[in-house]
Amino acid sequence: MGKEEKMKKNHWNLIYITMVLFLCLLPFLFIGVAGKEQSGESKRMTRMPKIYEKGTWKKDYFKNMGSWFEENFAFRQEMVSANARILSDIFGVSATEKVVTGTDGWLYYSSTLNDYKGEKVLSDRGIFNIARTIALMQKRVEQDGKHFVFTVPPNKNTLYDKNMPYYEKKTGISSNLKKLTKELKSQKVNYVDLYKLFHSQKEVLYLKRDSHWNNKGAVLAYNAIMDAAKWPHNRYKNVKVKVRKDNIGDLARMLYPKMVKPEKNQYYPQIFPYHYIGKGQDVEDSDISTISENGSGSLLMYRDSFGNTLLPFMAGEFSKAKFSKLVPYYLDQEIEECDPDVVVVEKVERHLNTMGMQPPMMESLKVKTGNHVIKKQSFTTFREGKIGNMYMAMGQLDTRYTRKDTRIYLKITGKNKKSKTYEAFPVSMQNKKKSTDYGYQLYLNEESVPSGSVKTEILLKNGKQLLAVKTDQSVWKK
Repeated sequence: MGKEEKMKKNHWNLIYITMVLFLCLLPFLFIGVAGKEQSGESKRMTRMPKIYEKGTWKKDYFKNMGSWFEENFAFRQEMVSANARILSDIFGVSATEKVVTGTDGWLYYSSTLNDYKGEKVLSDRGIFNIARTIALMQKRVEQDGKHFVFTVPPNKNTLYDKNMPYYEKKTGISSNLKKLTKELKSQKVNYVDLYKLFHSQKEVLYLKRDSHWNNKGAVLAYNAIMDAAKWPHNRYKNVKVKVRKDNIGDLARMLYPKMVKPEKNQYYPQIFPYHYIGKGQDVEDSDISTISENGSGSLLMYRDSFGNTLLPFMAGEFSKAKFSKLVPYYLDQEIEECDPDVVVVEKVERHLNTMGMQPPMMESLKVKTGNHVIKKQSFTTFREGKIGNMYMAMGQLDTRYTRKDTRIYLKITGKNKKSKTYEAFPVSMQNKKKSTDYGYQLYLNEESVPSGSVKTEILLKNGKQLLAVKTDQSVWKK
């Protein structure tokens, strides 16, 4: 090789090395300009660490600096998106544990996998706890002559599973939603079966790269809920619907923060306009109140993110409405404040288990029992206390005397020997040491709790049989 050829080769080597170094330095050179954007995941970015602060040398400076750079280097989101796109398009796998990459560009929430496969399914007692809690809420609402509706938006892969990865196999075990649907019918809950409704539709009504239904699906669900509430409403049948390719899916934002492909969605005209009042001014807010001059009556709706697209339709139909994502549900307080004509509870399939773990804050309902009670020695536990302005009793049952449909009553007797009996919420309790579906929880208003020593008897109703499994003598008002 001649001298001139060697010089030319060295020249191109130098250019190549310079380009590689420049590309490696890009994240550093532009860190102040292109590294300040939040990622697709909503988390708080760390601040740039200091090596010396308040007269002290920071021992963890280099470790903290590494964490800071990891979150703030320039073009982070572009690189994350490119990596995710390569993994999903070429290898068919997801770059994040939160998203399942399906075929034909479909994305699914990984938190729905247990429901989809039939794994970690709730026990029959756990299902009963949810259904009974909802039934007691319905009784509380209906005792004031109001309408109650409960509904469950199905997970996307419950309805549309043909694009799920082949390796995610179903066990054949009935899902929580199927089991709960049957139990809700047994408990006579006014339930809107959205799975049955959406499954009967010929077209796909969920978004391809989002975990929720599209706006046409929201209208379908809205009409079914309003029909179940027996409330007159606009059906949006003969309106001009606009279709725009501008919907950015929540799953796509997680996976490809800088390479998101928008998809089509339908946009309906607002027949009855509404306005936000109070602090909540966006559908994403946890506590929202609205008014509508053209609407009538009032609504109280407990909802989750599926309620975001329901809210515009429902808010316009009621002169005033309250939409809450807060848990537990403060049912008594909000009924008193809102005086609702309709109460709706909407809970997505993947979060159904929480319904049996967090009963609403409402005074337990009075019940009548027969006089024939069989006394049993048991390991049932009991403790009382106070949460806010309500008194609470809770404990765990001895499972030797329970069935999957056992109802739990607390008979409370004051020093005047007068007694009242209330039905407690059946509760699923979980902690690090152990878990049980045979817990209970009861709430009472202050005026319902006798002063002085209170005799509390825990009664279990198994069919027609009534068992007394625990007696406690204590002072609730301390």
